[in-house]
Amino acid sequence: MAALQNSVIPDRSVTVFAGVDRDAVNRAREYMAPYPPSSPSMGLFRDGKQVFMLHRSDLQQMDEDQVAAALKKAFDEHCVKAGPSVDPEKFRQLQPHRACGSQIPMVNRPS
Repeated sequence: MAALQNSVIPDRSVTVFAGVDRDAVNRAREYMAPYPPSSPSMGLFRDGKQVFMLHRSDLQQMDEDQVAAALKKAFDEHCVKAGPSVDPEKFRQLQPHRACGSQIPMVNRPS
């Protein structure tokens, strides 16, 4: 959400969920080769070519602000559509759902 408030954003976003739509996930993974299958992961494509990837191993070491910063940097480097995706005033009013059903233990980071 935060990354899409950047001044430059992708033309479109697509989400697929492993375990929900197997065909869509398999198709997305074909585009993300040579990266091994990873859930979650985030890829950025330009002209059909992958230009950026956050793999599960990357995401496990990052907090939400670090993920947003990495995505914003990638958007700045590879995207041209003007952002933000949501009016800033409306965005400030959003209450993101903060829950996770993952059984993956959180990485302990030094304070």
